[in-house]
Amino acid sequence: TKSWRLKLNRLDYYQRLVLQAQTEVADTYYLQGKFGEAAEYLNRLLKLDNPQLNKSQVIYKIIRSLAAMNRHTEVVAQAESFLAQYPQFPEVAEVRFLLADALKKQGHTREATQQVLILLESQQAATNQLGNWVYWQQRTGNEIANQLYKEGDYLNALEIYQGLAGLSTAASWQLPVWYQMGLVYERLMQPAKAAEFYTRILDREKEL
Repeated sequence: TKSWRLKLNRLDYYQRLVLQAQTEVADTYYLQGKFGEAAEYLNRLLKLDNPQLNKSQVIYKIIRSLAAMNRHTEVVAQAESFLAQYPQFPEVAEVRFLLADALKKQGHTREATQQVLILLESQQAATNQLGNWVYWQQRTGNEIANQLYKEGDYLNALEIYQGLAGLSTAASWQLPVWYQMGLVYERLMQPAKAAEFYTRILDREKEL
């Protein structure tokens, strides 16, 4: 029995050693920006199915690596899986940004818009992650909405700008968003609505 226990302990030791070595190789490629090699080694780590493996971090790095290589279909699949499995993890906000961006680049505009709105409407419970969460809300909304505006998709852009305007009441944040909304209403041939937002901006100009 003692001999058997020693063999098990030795096996456990070697498994930890293999896990550590492969994790270091994957992280080295990842940090060097060699995302193809990183994704390959990260996927190997998942196949080990080791209980000591931080799966959420591995999948998160796979998603970022795939996004860097513009492998949009795989990003969508992996990101949707991540969001379903780890809805409370701090990386959720960035993963939803990568999902929305991949959907937009695939031409799935409405689905991308929906992902942005989900992020804008969501609240992060962990206060220590609040700054990071707000950053990704603002970046995601701005990037996707501005792309939609440039492409002439004014209704989807407007929906996102409306969500963005509610993120903060600070003049430094809200006024530029209102300006974009004014521009959208101009493009939609609604000058009265555009004027309403431009008037709001002038009324609060002194706050800047």
